[in-house]
Amino acid sequence: MPANRFSTLLLSSACLSALIAFPVFAADDAAMIPEIVVTPNRAPVPLSKVASSVTVIDRQDIERQNKATVTELLRQVPGVTIANNGAPGQTSTVFMRGTNSNHVLVMIDGMVVNDPSQPGNAFDFANISMNNIERVEVLRGPQSTLYGSQAIGGVINIITRQGVGKPRSNAYAEYGSYNTYRTGAGSNGEIGNTSYSFGVSQFHTSGISSLDSRLGGQERDASDIYNLSLNVASKLSDIFTAKTNLRYNRTNSEFDTPGSFVRPADDPDPINDSRQFNGRIAGELTLLDGKWTQELGVSALDLNRSQITEYYDASFNTYFGRQNYQGTRQTIDWVHRLRPWDNHLITLGTEAWQEDFKTDMLAKVNVGNKAVFADHQFNITDNAFMNYGLRLDDHQAFGRQFTWKVAPGYLIKETSTRLKATYGTGFKAPSLSQLYDPSSGNALLNPERSKGWDAGFEQNLWGDKVTFGATYFRNDIDQLISFASAPPYRALNLGKARTEGVESTFAYRPNIDWTLSGSYVYTLSQDRAASQELLRRPKHQANLVATYNYSEQLDVGANARYSSNRRDIDINSPYGRLDVKSFTTLDLYGNYRINPNLTAYGRLENLLDKDYEEVYGYGMLGRTAYAGIKAQF
Repeated sequence: MPANRFSTLLLSSACLSALIAFPVFAADDAAMIPEIVVTPNRAPVPLSKVASSVTVIDRQDIERQNKATVTELLRQVPGVTIANNGAPGQTSTVFMRGTNSNHVLVMIDGMVVNDPSQPGNAFDFANISMNNIERVEVLRGPQSTLYGSQAIGGVINIITRQGVGKPRSNAYAEYGSYNTYRTGAGSNGEIGNTSYSFGVSQFHTSGISSLDSRLGGQERDASDIYNLSLNVASKLSDIFTAKTNLRYNRTNSEFDTPGSFVRPADDPDPINDSRQFNGRIAGELTLLDGKWTQELGVSALDLNRSQITEYYDASFNTYFGRQNYQGTRQTIDWVHRLRPWDNHLITLGTEAWQEDFKTDMLAKVNVGNKAVFADHQFNITDNAFMNYGLRLDDHQAFGRQFTWKVAPGYLIKETSTRLKATYGTGFKAPSLSQLYDPSSGNALLNPERSKGWDAGFEQNLWGDKVTFGATYFRNDIDQLISFASAPPYRALNLGKARTEGVESTFAYRPNIDWTLSGSYVYTLSQDRAASQELLRRPKHQANLVATYNYSEQLDVGANARYSSNRRDIDINSPYGRLDVKSFTTLDLYGNYRINPNLTAYGRLENLLDKDYEEVYGYGMLGRTAYAGIKAQF
């Protein structure tokens, strides 16, 4: 690493540590998440025994902030960068630790939902509302050992609500700026030996022009999002439980196309219509007094999306007035969780999946993969713990791929200091579009391969009133797939990339009413083949969140977010690049409990009314206000 980069990273950490010395700052994400997490080991594990960097958006965060989409809460997670093509309902992608958006594996209740119909299998967060969601676990760093392809940058696991106790129902309604309204209802609980949760929601906004007003955008691009979620578990005997998870999303959004040579940038007609269904059926068998649990499951993803652009495109060719894309994924997995001795967890599993993809111009193509994996989490001593894992994938297109990971940790009890480190390898399989697209596909592509590591600490002070930490990370990625800009004009393994930086987190909790927390992340993301920065990844990001329980009836909060400049494509030049300006936003929110079953809430977002972009050419919302009411009964 060049000396100036290393000095910058050290200076970033030193500056944060200095800030922590003042009583208004402190604690890392460990202080804000549940004690038990499931994503790092595909099994419940105490957070204190996890060396990987994990952040959880829990139910308390969801209820307190009342955000409309998962994306809005992910913006507060250290190491995560959002690139949104304008207002809610528009394409929204996630970068983790500077890696590509298709290097992030996204799951809902353990089902992979990355889009097989997208050119790189990235996941679009535009259509995921907070409907029936219990928590979101964000696991950073290479995770291919347990999760296979795409988990180079990390994993986002969206976990729906579980039914517990007496059945209860809930409903909410909200209205705000730009004729934005959302409504929803649900129920969860236990009936006999069956637990359930159910939720349905609807979101509409008349929106703003997706094309930035500074570039001439005037007409509004509306969006409608519908979600349906069902989660059922039936305990059929003392040792066997049957599980069913279903989710349906429908998004209908108008959009603009800055830089298009075919249609006006501020086009009033184009519509994205996306329909996604994902479901899973599984059986869980518990043997040997709970020391051996196995789960056999089958899951399916069916995603259909259409771009409807008749008015302008039909004048050239009616065939292109509507373009349809379909991607499906079928998976069968069998996972065993063994606890043969105290403080030992062994996870063994096998899985097989097949993806299918077709468009109006491409007949159905498919690719399959089979894998076996093993993971062992254990205590070396009372203070030291270790996690390691191995995986072998056999991919239909390019053959076998071996990945591994090791993650040790050590607790210094005398100072309440936790030291942690991880090292892992990963890979990203070529997508079906990259392999078989008739105009640019290449069936001879190799997988992208990565090596990544991190090392850091977490510190508690003053009876856990103050917690803070910092983690250095680095990822080296080879064989990156990109499209050649010269003959043969097809997908090739051309690229190399390196991402590195420091994630720093802090929190201060002087009493049960006050919490002040935040993060600062410094990231260097470089395309080493072209010697230039990777697009849409700022070097500096910071978040500060303050919450205050004024009384049993009223709580309030604020979130300030800063992002430095980021490089992006100049839509006015085929190969040009430019800087998207830095920005700072401020949001306020509050809840007032009218009675134990009825709560009124409100949000003021972008209070400073900043004009800013996350993707060049696409303007974000200015100052907005929302008010709603939610009930439990």
